[in-house]
Amino acid sequence: MPPPVDREKKKPKLIGYPLSDAQILRLLEGIPEDEAGNRWRFAIQLLGVYGLRPEELRYLVVKPAAEGPELWCQYRKATGGHEATPPRKLHPLLVRD
Repeated sequence: MPPPVDREKKKPKLIGYPLSDAQILRLLEGIPEDEAGNRWRFAIQLLGVYGLRPEELRYLVVKPAAEGPELWCQYRKATGGHEATPPRKLHPLLVRD
């Protein structure tokens, strides 16, 4: 008879909280006004406005459309053995404060 199998205890799921609009603005204010600072500022603005993950910044493309240019993310996230997510058109998030 095989020995009993010990079931691994699942770790409790960690809950993360996004930065508030005010916290993002304070972060942007603290970035130096130089070339590198401007690039960081723009990256953080994209993350905040479009709700992007940092790795998605490398996959942004602008596509022409009848209403004007559209921002798309070509990042394809694979989820637990399922097909990867399709590219998606980005829509800005509303500012809360």
